[in-house]
Amino acid sequence: MPNETFRDIAVDADRADALGGGIVAFAEAGGAIWAVSNARGLHRIDPDTLRVRKYLADEHDLRSDDINRIGVDPAGVLLVGSAAGLDRYEASKDRFEPVAGIPDGTVIEFAFARDGSLWLLEDGALEHFCPPARCATYKSIARYTSADGWPSATFTGMQVDANGIVWAAGPRGLWRYDPSSKRLRLFGTQDGLISVEFNDAPLVQRADGTLFGATLAGIVGFAPDRLAGNAQPPKLVLDGATLTRDGRAVALDPARPLALK
Repeated sequence: MPNETFRDIAVDADRADALGGGIVAFAEAGGAIWAVSNARGLHRIDPDTLRVRKYLADEHDLRSDDINRIGVDPAGVLLVGSAAGLDRYEASKDRFEPVAGIPDGTVIEFAFARDGSLWLLEDGALEHFCPPARCATYKSIARYTSADGWPSATFTGMQVDANGIVWAAGPRGLWRYDPSSKRLRLFGTQDGLISVEFNDAPLVQRADGTLFGATLAGIVGFAPDRLAGNAQPPKLVLDGATLTRDGRAVALDPARPLALK
């Protein structure tokens, strides 16, 4: 606040001028702060007065209040990904409208590449859309499902790095998908992650391209373009062997040839 003090915002699921519960996502768009609660609906917060306005399903044409993620498009317009699909906020009408070209259905996450193309995480699929600047409206140009090797996993965050690589986080780790080679890789603790269990929170990308995500063990941050791959398969090394003879474990010398009799 301007006077360097904190002010509380009322929380009451039954009030139209209060937050509906615990806040799970924020976005800034059109001079306002938008918030999603773990109860119902979407909330618009005036940054000057802290006045709260609640948007519920079927009001202002918001198709669903089962909201997974909110964010902004390259033009700064608010987008809402929900169980119904992807909606955009039309400020001049104070209404939400389905994003043209995006099919109905659950949108778990969405992220934009630097070329303006849109990536959607859907139920069991990752889909890539050509932007309106090139295709008049959003148009699907690639879709990856389990038949293509896309995992049937829970995802909690997604970003697209400067090289067009898709990063998706979830309770099983961090996934990296390269659309040019169609290669998918899962990163875990063996790669340096302090935990494979990412919280239900967005992956955050800074202006310099660094990505950050929240896990059960703390915050993970990394620069995607600095991750060096290792194509050399590990060398198998035998450092010990035992067998059981007459109920006793007998150690074998791994430096000497083994012969079974």
